[in-house]
Amino acid sequence: MEVTVNQTKIRLVQGDITKQTTDAIVNAANSGLMGGGGVDGAIHRVGGPAIMEECRRIRDEIGRLPAGKAVITTGGNLKAKYVIHTVGPVWHGGSRGEAETLASAHTESLKLATVKKVYHELVPSGGDEGSKIIEELNSTSYEVVKSRVERGAQLEGLENTDLLTESMDWTRCLAVGLQNEKVFNQVYELYSQSQNRRNEHIAKRIDETLKQDEWGVLLMREGNHVQFPPDIEVFYVSPPGLDDIKRWIRNKEMESQPKGEEGEQT
Repeated sequence: MEVTVNQTKIRLVQGDITKQTTDAIVNAANSGLMGGGGVDGAIHRVGGPAIMEECRRIRDEIGRLPAGKAVITTGGNLKAKYVIHTVGPVWHGGSRGEAETLASAHTESLKLATVKKVYHELVPSGGDEGSKIIEELNSTSYEVVKSRVERGAQLEGLENTDLLTESMDWTRCLAVGLQNEKVFNQVYELYSQSQNRRNEHIAKRIDETLKQDEWGVLLMREGNHVQFPPDIEVFYVSPPGLDDIKRWIRNKEMESQPKGEEGEQT
């Protein structure tokens, strides 16, 4: 059975949800996000431990998932790329807002399936230029970005180049292994100030470019201290070495300079 609603095709398919090749499937989860019986259990069994690992991380961040809300994780070993977990209402005869909660579960799931903006740490440019940067820096996250862009999302530039390179320089200073405690404390203070300025820029950039009722994906390393908006889905990725990143950025800056300026600097 197939119908079209507002230019969107809706198809009714009977079969095993764990074998579907769609971009995402929706799991009728429990509030604990720890798996269960029925379809929930089947999705976790076939998808493998990667799904549970992300569910635990989400639970550590937000606690139990309220009824009517939804979160998204990897699809793990499933054929689907993502699993959207949502919690439906417990039926109490229809007098406790069950219909509204069920409608919210559907709406929140659809929001997660319709990502409008993609952001990536270390990338100051959007569009095709940003995609090329990501492809050179991290092939794994590039596949995530490519998949979202192909489905209509827009890649936005995230970083300020000056703030990014300043932060990396202070990180390199700390990585050297400073022996004098006074020097270390001074360098660490400057590093912290630099990181705070960069984090504030990232949060501001997302706030400025992500419209109300839009959802976005952010790819960023773990251990960051950016205060993310609640409607941002965060994928944690392993970044390349700082030396490689810094070298790449500086090479691009040199390429963009007029030949006269480049010759003067050399």
